[in-house]
Amino acid sequence: MLNIQPSIYQSFENAVKQIMSHVLSVSIALSFGYLIGSGPVEMAIVTMLVISLNKKFNMQNYIVMGVVAAVFVLDAPQNEFLSHAITRSYAIFLGLAVALSVNLFIAPPRYKDRLVESLKELNSKTVNLFQSSVERFINLKALDDKELKEEYSKIDELFKKSNNFLTLYKKQFSRDSEKEREFYIYKIRRMKWIIMNLKVAMCQMEVVPARPDINTRTMLNMISKAREEKADIVIFPEMCIPGYLIGDTWERLSFLRDCEEYGMEIVRASRDLVVMFGNVGVDWNRKNADGRVRKYNAFFIAQDGKLIGDDNFLYPFRIKTLLPNYREFDDERHFYSLLKLSLECNKSIDELLTPVYVSVKGCRIGVGCFICEDNWDENYYIKPIEHIIKKENVQLLVNISSSPFSIYKNHKRNKLFSQHAKNSGIPLVYINNVGIQNNGKTVYVFDGSSAVYDCEGNIVFCQEPFCSRMDIVNLSLNSKDRNPCVKPKHYTDIEYIYKALHYGIEKFIKSIGISKIVIGVSGGIDSSVSAALYSKVVGSENVLLVNMPSKYTSKTTQNLAKTLAKNLECKLISIPIQHVVDYTIEQIKSAEVVVNNTENTMCFNIDTNVIDNIQARDRSARLLAAIAAAVGGVFTCNANKTELTVGYSTLYGDHAGFFAALADLWKHQIYELAKHLNKEVYGREVIPQGIMDLIPSAELNPEQSVDEGKGDPLIYNYHDYLFKAFVEMWNRADPEDILTWYIDGTLEERMGLKEGIINKVFSSAHEFIKDLEKWWGLFNGLGLAKRIQSPPILAVSRRAYGFDYRESQNGVYFSKRYQKLKEQILNKRSM
Repeated sequence: MLNIQPSIYQSFENAVKQIMSHVLSVSIALSFGYLIGSGPVEMAIVTMLVISLNKKFNMQNYIVMGVVAAVFVLDAPQNEFLSHAITRSYAIFLGLAVALSVNLFIAPPRYKDRLVESLKELNSKTVNLFQSSVERFINLKALDDKELKEEYSKIDELFKKSNNFLTLYKKQFSRDSEKEREFYIYKIRRMKWIIMNLKVAMCQMEVVPARPDINTRTMLNMISKAREEKADIVIFPEMCIPGYLIGDTWERLSFLRDCEEYGMEIVRASRDLVVMFGNVGVDWNRKNADGRVRKYNAFFIAQDGKLIGDDNFLYPFRIKTLLPNYREFDDERHFYSLLKLSLECNKSIDELLTPVYVSVKGCRIGVGCFICEDNWDENYYIKPIEHIIKKENVQLLVNISSSPFSIYKNHKRNKLFSQHAKNSGIPLVYINNVGIQNNGKTVYVFDGSSAVYDCEGNIVFCQEPFCSRMDIVNLSLNSKDRNPCVKPKHYTDIEYIYKALHYGIEKFIKSIGISKIVIGVSGGIDSSVSAALYSKVVGSENVLLVNMPSKYTSKTTQNLAKTLAKNLECKLISIPIQHVVDYTIEQIKSAEVVVNNTENTMCFNIDTNVIDNIQARDRSARLLAAIAAAVGGVFTCNANKTELTVGYSTLYGDHAGFFAALADLWKHQIYELAKHLNKEVYGREVIPQGIMDLIPSAELNPEQSVDEGKGDPLIYNYHDYLFKAFVEMWNRADPEDILTWYIDGTLEERMGLKEGIINKVFSSAHEFIKDLEKWWGLFNGLGLAKRIQSPPILAVSRRAYGFDYRESQNGVYFSKRYQKLKEQILNKRSM
């Protein structure tokens, strides 16, 4: 009778496992009885062996039967072991045969008929509820919440009953076709779709780093609004309470305690709602690898005033599995990953990657919880999503992120996350924050761009970038026809760059409490773009332009600076610097240097390079700094990424400033941005065309005369792309790679250069190599020394200077293969 089961298949499966367990247990008992003995000690040892082996072979449900069989045999007299074993086995096998006969002939379960009846009842209940809701809507009569919950609860019970019948029907022996079974599966899923239309509040909030008080207020306001909108689930971004890029603030215990307390405020606000949010998860009884208190980057789910999720996990939150440790990310320094926890607890990652089950509208939904990098799993051997979707009743995937903006990232994310949703057949919700965060050297903007992907991988909702907002999305789980597809608004690269720069400048200025901006304008492209940008952000009335001509400054550029100020409606002052520069030069030249405490003296010789730098420093360190202080503002650094790469700027001169907003843009992008500002942002020519037509020049000596067509030593339409290969390629290029591509004729294609430019710029291989070694030397030498002292840089690319591109002053190095390639090229050309 023990083997009579709900289905024939299960009876058979049960019989097979009972026989296996019984044979195993009796065999162990017989062996011990014959070889060792059958006393109490032997019985205890056999019992432990039986339990262990049944667990090992996944027969836990048959442990009691196995133990009873073993004890029965061992309890027999020494000379009756075998007969007892045979008698016991005969009784078991007879019972199994009787149970199978009952299932097959006397009382077959007939689950197909019961399934059909259950589906009819489920369909009727669902249609009635829908009809009642429509009638009440037409008559403007609300359905009582209690009544609504009761109806949903009844439908959910019927759904579970139907689903159970379907499971049993699928398992029983039957001649029914697979096509017929698939029909019933479809019908049940269809019923589930009807009742599982969720209202999801997507909270793309601005996260202020290291201000849990401000962030919690924002969250509480959004929760209140979501409740008014009758949302079922409210979702916030990763680390939305503490902020993410906050450096070693993570080591302050008082800050961690505050984050926990503010997190509990959000939990208490979750009445009648499911609230999902990111926060630091602290285990005060464990340590990180560095000996500090254990911290997790955690995903919390609260419902009805309490945290949920600890029914199938170690904590009432989920832990980030994949901790990024590249570019701006430094997660391994502060947080403990799920991978480390699995090793510490001696559990497989599959055991720890569990969904959280929430109850919405009377239905139990499994939520796969992912934190940012967990879905960027292309280069990881662990794929968290593959483990989660195998678990029971997972119907929704949620990724909470704190993902900084960089050009091209959104396209890649949409492609990857769409694939995850399509492969799993489960909708995926992605929530990212907005705002700025920084680590002291690089300022990152967060664009949001949150989205929802349906079970076929289509984007069915997306939020505007760089905008703090809450939107309600009606999401049908597993539905392929409820949510219409949408296309994210297309922005060109330069449009996205402008949006990021405008947003980043605006937020950064606000964070430091400054509104007055002083910009040194030379009549060149960089300072002109800077002036146009800041004027748009803070208003032209708050921007002061300063032109500081020397004897080498042309009337052309001075007039262009005046036109720029007029077009932007900015105040402009002109302060000539030549007499001060001459005075400084004379001071240095006339200063006598005493040699070795003797009466001998010497004087300095001032070369052109020194004079160039005196001019630049006089403009910034003396004039701009003083003027900024006088107006109660700050002065800008207008350097671009090309100049920063090789140090083509003066330390404490044009390299100085409070913020380097353009320092992640190559020179050609500066020109693109100038055109965009004129055409799309201002709708008129604010940056004079003459500035864009002019050859780029610092105008620091006679060899840089713009009127004579003389300019900077950089050939921007080549060097931009050479330097970009040094810095931004995933596998960054060095001189060895450049020479390899040069030899095999793929250099222009690999670096994105115009065809034929190499031969146009360089007359010989010798010139090409000489130029390469010059700039590689500066990139790793003087340029690096200057970059270390750069102002904060606003990041828009995949690799910005500062904390993103981490550097050490190791000097210049050329690989052994480079030396061989160089020798090969030069020897070949000299033959």
